[in-house]
Amino acid sequence: MRTLDQNQIENIFQELRDNISPEHGKAIIGLDNVKPSHHEFESLEWRYRLGGYTEALCACDILSNSVYESAIAEIFGQRPRDGADRPGRKHKYSVDIKTEQNKQFTFDVPSMNPLDAYFQLTKRIAYKTIPGIVSVLVYAGFHTDRKPNSSPLRSFEKDELVFVSLV
Repeated sequence: MRTLDQNQIENIFQELRDNISPEHGKAIIGLDNVKPSHHEFESLEWRYRLGGYTEALCACDILSNSVYESAIAEIFGQRPRDGADRPGRKHKYSVDIKTEQNKQFTFDVPSMNPLDAYFQLTKRIAYKTIPGIVSVLVYAGFHTDRKPNSSPLRSFEKDELVFVSLV
């Protein structure tokens, strides 16, 4: 958590106020009530109060999501979440799952490498509910970008599979 001085906190609240329409006067009053006092600047409580309040304003379409995310990034000292910024998700893969019933399921999985793509897929509930998996094939690029007759980068046969349904 980064420390914010009074001017930075004032700027965050002013930015939020500027993005709330004057017709929502009660929302602006509520925002002022969430503002921390001088002895609270170092604490997390006001940051969570502000985060919850601004999230509620977004849910009511009083505040835009981009303004909310920017404020959250500022008060918690983080960049806004963006999948492209995550090094562990910068490569695109598609994974085909083949079953005993000759069905094929395809998933797009951003990850670090083909092995990681398979392991990321195993965390999804959809994967865990597919019965009778016999093989998993990992391809470069998302499914829509895959060229016909492309070869998989990595394949996993039945004895190499993890977290499969035994039913």
